[in-house]
Amino acid sequence: MNHDDESRRPRRGLITFLAIVFLILSAAVVFKFTCRLENVEIRPGKYYTEDEIRKKLFTKATDDYAVLFAYRINNIAKTTLPCVEKIDVELVDRNSVIITVYDRAVTGCLEHMGTYLYFDIAGTVVDSSNVRLPGIPLVKGIEASSYTLGKQLYVGEKPVFTDIANIVMLMENNGLNTDELEFGIRNEIIVRSSGNEILLGNSEYYDYKINNLPGMLQALGEGSYRIDLRNYTENNPDASARRIE
Repeated sequence: MNHDDESRRPRRGLITFLAIVFLILSAAVVFKFTCRLENVEIRPGKYYTEDEIRKKLFTKATDDYAVLFAYRINNIAKTTLPCVEKIDVELVDRNSVIITVYDRAVTGCLEHMGTYLYFDIAGTVVDSSNVRLPGIPLVKGIEASSYTLGKQLYVGEKPVFTDIANIVMLMENNGLNTDELEFGIRNEIIVRSSGNEILLGNSEYYDYKINNLPGMLQALGEGSYRIDLRNYTENNPDASARRIE
């Protein structure tokens, strides 16, 4: 055996090792300076602002790089924002991403032992949080003894969630927001909207009453009012309004 060949082998191995290290370091340097995340487009839902989403998602040092950020959010991180179904990050190019937030279908929320329970049109609990999100009606006057995520809330025999969904939808269709919705002792419904208090009563004429609300509010002018529509029907247009001081 040639002793020169034996002496060259360690040197060849060292050269190969150094070459690999050099290539890795070179690739890391190129990646660091060419793949930084520079352009972020956020497409939020209706519950969180762009700034809130940005603060919630960008939490790791690796998030400064588009590829690593997109991979972490899409494959590793779990969505932890209440009432958000999914967050998707699209890698546009090596420096740009598009963040799209998909909301859960939420009709309202009710408070239970310091926690807000968010439910859908059927009364199924889709999320819970100690934070009340803006834009979601708070329902008062009904109570749940307990709850399970993914299960329907039991609040008695009356189908209150159908009424809640219908009223919220009617308000939204008429350009009115629903801040609070309260069930009284005899299940008479009160809606609070932008400082106004609307007494809907307990009847089947919710659609007629709410469809006529925008005209009433416009006629009343500025200010907040308590509008009594408990006996208001197409055949009995009996409504009264009193300014709330």
